[in-house]
Amino acid sequence: MSTSNDRTIMDKQNDVVIEDVTLSSQYAPEPLSIVKSVMSLSIFEDILSHFLIGEITIADGINLVDKYPIVGREFVTITFRTPLYDDTKEVTMRIVGQKTRAKPENGVTDIITFRMVSEAAYVDSITQISESLDGKNSDLVTDLIDRFYPKKAEAPLISDTGSTKFKYVFPFQRPSQMIDQMITNSSPGDSQSPDENSGYVFFESLTKYNYTPVNFLIEKDPKAIFSNIKILRTPKTENPNDPRLEFDDRSVVMLQKVNGISSMDRMNQIKVGAFSNVNYFHDLTSKEWGKEEFKHSENSDSYADFQEKDLNENTKLPKREDVVFKDENLNSNPSVINFFPQHTNVQGPDFQKNSTDFDIQRHRVSNLSLLGDTQYQIETTGSSNITVGDTIFLRLTNNVPNTEMRTQGDFDEEKSGVYLIKSIQHFFVIGDKQSQIYKTAMRVVKNYRINPVTNKSYSQFEGVNNA
Repeated sequence: MSTSNDRTIMDKQNDVVIEDVTLSSQYAPEPLSIVKSVMSLSIFEDILSHFLIGEITIADGINLVDKYPIVGREFVTITFRTPLYDDTKEVTMRIVGQKTRAKPENGVTDIITFRMVSEAAYVDSITQISESLDGKNSDLVTDLIDRFYPKKAEAPLISDTGSTKFKYVFPFQRPSQMIDQMITNSSPGDSQSPDENSGYVFFESLTKYNYTPVNFLIEKDPKAIFSNIKILRTPKTENPNDPRLEFDDRSVVMLQKVNGISSMDRMNQIKVGAFSNVNYFHDLTSKEWGKEEFKHSENSDSYADFQEKDLNENTKLPKREDVVFKDENLNSNPSVINFFPQHTNVQGPDFQKNSTDFDIQRHRVSNLSLLGDTQYQIETTGSSNITVGDTIFLRLTNNVPNTEMRTQGDFDEEKSGVYLIKSIQHFFVIGDKQSQIYKTAMRVVKNYRINPVTNKSYSQFEGVNNA
């Protein structure tokens, strides 16, 4: 007979197996299990934040905080998994501060919330480096991660930056600051259009460190399908007892909440020059200068590495289209003027220019700005198999009259599609095993359309009279 920790089926919505929550310190002889004292625990991941952050709330009726004591040097480790998966996740965070402390009326137990950061975040904050580095950016980032950050469960995801070598001198900088500078000179060597797909991000997920372009992230196959309509699982074969299921069927998860949030933010995109800009360079060594214009509709190639495919007969990944019409004036009227002083061969003939900002900044800014052209905030049951930087397939229902639903189907092909998990909050309610729950709130984004934007507008709507 299996124990509650061994089970492989979901007993309830938001089900989770929490094996333990422990408190440890370098001054304590062994970890202390505090799972019975913990009320809730949250972990936050974001591709635009370098490291994990979190919070833990405990009910302290034994003066744990003063006796242990908890003074901002302790580690909290949660070991958990979703019952559907065998893989157990273990995440360790460091307590770095107290957020709130309250005592219920007529009670002796204090309710205390602590702020937490990942081990890597703490190490990064106390590490200052002064040294010179030279080599490929991807190799340099790999070396920094290996030297300074604690190991994760999985190997780092480092996208190769090609054969170009750089030489850096860093005066008293944190490892993350050094990596940020390398981002400005990184373009993916494995891309069909390297410069056009620049836009690297460095971030920590639950399981690994990542250094990769945002366009590479959103081109990954989805880990699961989420939908806001009830979908029955159907067997892969005609045998109703066959447990084998298609990708589509075994992965569909019901959304508990889905809200469209800030999208197609044209004013901010124009403000940073995402669609059109002019770039000047002046080479102080060779005495050369030059000018190049960037027009998104002509010079962008964000989908160069995307491959159309069918995941199965019900889930297709069609061609991706641009988010704006090619002849719109925002593509031809520069909204930003950039100036780039540079030096050629200042570090020797092997290193050529001291910066590639003139070549790739326009693409990096555009790619990052357009990444969230469509965004949704979704809430669903927790999944230990999903982290930030993964993609999901979001299947959303049509909002059309019933007469059109018969011909168009239940799902909106424009709103549905592959979305990148830009940020995710893992939220655990912890107590007795019967009341433990695990929920996730995710911000998911995409940078493409299914139907191209044209110079035509549809004007025939049911129940709406034309003026």
